[in-house]
Amino acid sequence: MNDSCQRLPKSDRLYGRDAVNEVFGKGEHSFVYPYKFYWRLFQHKQGALRFLVSVPKRNFKKAVDRNHIKRYTREAWRKNNQMLKNELFATNTCLEVGLVYVGKGLPELKEAEAKIILILQRLSVFHAHHQSNSVGHSHSDH
Repeated sequence: MNDSCQRLPKSDRLYGRDAVNEVFGKGEHSFVYPYKFYWRLFQHKQGALRFLVSVPKRNFKKAVDRNHIKRYTREAWRKNNQMLKNELFATNTCLEVGLVYVGKGLPELKEAEAKIILILQRLSVFHAHHQSNSVGHSHSDH
């Protein structure tokens, strides 16, 4: 299993204090149980989709459980994000996403994947809405 295409590349990861604070502090948020997700859309010369996943220590005391949830979440994200990634590249838009797992139990991979797919679909709708607003408001009448 040493296949490089089975990894989440560093370019797809959201990291750095400033970038993370921007997403969680100034970004929008929504909820698809068991994930609360924050996102920030902005124009960028080359589109990108970057994300991070967080599992609070308060809900899962054992690191092995937190890592298990993060591994399942990253795997589901990696397998299903290509369509949204293509939309972002086509419109030179960058989307940064922060996922926070707020459930109380350990999810199964299939369950995590179903929820991640739903989140990606919602983000795609938010992106389409953002695109229509930014095109429509090039000369706003406010």
